[in-house]
Amino acid sequence: MQNKRKKMGRPAGANREETIARAIASARRLFIAHGYGGATLKDISRDMGVTHATLYL
Repeated sequence: MQNKRKKMGRPAGANREETIARAIASARRLFIAHGYGGATLKDISRDMGVTHATLYL
């Protein structure tokens, strides 16, 4: 049985500026939908399709 866990950190091949732009876009969407206090880093990373550790890099 294979382990299909996501790797930690920024996805391979993604550059820093692209990742930041995606994070900002996801944050804006979630802030509009749920308010500033209603959006978490885990929500933002989930919306981006990455692990929350990516946002700490």
